Amino acid sequence: MKLALKGVLLVCVGCAVGCKDAFVKSLTNDKVLLMAPGNNVVSDSAQQNFFWEPVDTSIQYEFQVVTPAFDSVVSLVTDTTIGNNLFLFTLNPGQYQWRVRAFNSVSTTVFSTPWTITIN
Repeated sequence: MKLALKGVLLVCVGCAVGCKDAFVKSLTNDKVLLMAPGNNVVSDSAQQNFFWEPVDTSIQYEFQVVTPAFDSVVSLVTDTTIGNNLFLFTLNPGQYQWRVRAFNSVSTTVFSTPWTITIN
């Protein structure tokens, strides 16, 4: 009798741990909407607050900046994971593109359409 109860307990614990991902929302059809700095902004400020619309709770974001553009990358400036929808970053003078995608334990969005920023 004791052995049978241990088996039931193991099955219940196994489902609680292994079935967790079944309750995580798929992000496959979601999109990250960039907010600021706006596309094609020219700024004299090296320090920029990058932010975007939050996609969902309990997710992370991959934030990328390249120079001069994603279709002609000369340098990957940053590729980092962020736990919220705001990132303060300092850029040297030049032209850059930035983009973001969201991900969780079961899925990811596509990258947002890249936006361009120029720092004077």
